[in-house]
Amino acid sequence: MEYRGAGKLKVIGILFIIFGAIAVVIYGMALAGSGLMVGMSGNIANGSGASETTVAQGGSLLMVMSGISLVYGLVELIAGIMGVKNCRNRDKAGSLVVIGSVLLIFALVSTIMPMVSSGVQVSGIIRVAFGALLPVLYIYGAKQNMA
Repeated sequence: MEYRGAGKLKVIGILFIIFGAIAVVIYGMALAGSGLMVGMSGNIANGSGASETTVAQGGSLLMVMSGISLVYGLVELIAGIMGVKNCRNRDKAGSLVVIGSVLLIFALVSTIMPMVSSGVQVSGIIRVAFGALLPVLYIYGAKQNMA
């Protein structure tokens, strides 16, 4: 039986695996570095002239943001593996739609949040469009496999 969405799921799944693995490595290191920043805030503050509280708060904020990005990278990696593994499996198409929807929500939130703080600009709108493109194609491929 021909699955029309199999090619889309496989290609996008491979891209998600690549991007997810890169994100896990980068944000894993950022999470570790921000933890060190919080732990050594007294020493950093003495060397930089900033207050220890300011350094600790900055490190804590960086830790939270890195943690959220790490979770997004892990979800992207899982979605990629599931997409490649199940690109020809009609029974798993519903779960692929769900994980694609989760990725779409993550992508929209991560691109819209900077627009909230800095205002709507053309570059922000383009970023939203490109950030949502792969998850939408992933969902579309899974939906094609359902039909």
